[in-house]
Amino acid sequence: MKKKEMKSVNFDYIHKHEEFMVLVDSGDEFQHEYTIKTVDCDRGVFHSIAYSEGSMWSSSTRGTVIYEVLNDGNGYEFTTGNVDKNVNYSDMFAITVFLNFIMKIESSGHFKYKICKITDVLQESEF
Repeated sequence: MKKKEMKSVNFDYIHKHEEFMVLVDSGDEFQHEYTIKTVDCDRGVFHSIAYSEGSMWSSSTRGTVIYEVLNDGNGYEFTTGNVDKNVNYSDMFAITVFLNFIMKIESSGHFKYKICKITDVLQESEF
């Protein structure tokens, strides 16, 4: 896997740049496994998630960008070629964390949802 840098987004006009650590409980303690970067630039809001520099990753994997998403105000565009039909378990976890993070910081509470097992809903409605 080649190390990827953020796509060619014009960073001459940056409103805000933030970085976040994704800490994952390994069973013993939390470890920094992923880094999420958010850049508010001239094309919209650009998000990326990369493997951390932690020792849990191989040296060729450390710091590699996994996914990049641009919110241009009309929707989201995956700007990396890593989006595939087949996703391994660690990448699925990274996608889930990444997309939940984006929705949390961008939705401002506009989207609220609850997922219920159908049998639980039916049982509750019977009372």
